[in-house]
Amino acid sequence: MYEVGRGVKADREEAAAWYAKAERRGSLEARSNLGLMHLSGDMAEADKATGVRLIRSAARRGHANTMFNLGVAHENGDGVRRSESIAVRHYRKAARHGHLGALSRLDELGVASADGEEGRG
Repeated sequence: MYEVGRGVKADREEAAAWYAKAERRGSLEARSNLGLMHLSGDMAEADKATGVRLIRSAARRGHANTMFNLGVAHENGDGVRRSESIAVRHYRKAARHGHLGALSRLDELGVASADGEEGRG
């Protein structure tokens, strides 16, 4: 809501505060969003290491969108070592959870998807 200004004036710091509160209560979605805000520098106290720690934690707990985002981070070298093979591993994990973006990215890279079919890309 605050992050994009849906129904309220956009305020990234307020969004981060709410995400942090929800993350402390166990929300994987909030953990993912807070991690991405840190990783992208979308807040005053942004810290890439904190962002990576948060998104890795959410991904390990089965949050498919965060698995995908961790793949993107590795593919681009954003806060982590740039590695296509690690990116593919995260895309495959997300794809096994039905993440369409991960399936699409695997196809674009021309690598086997989570179900073993070879990509076309």
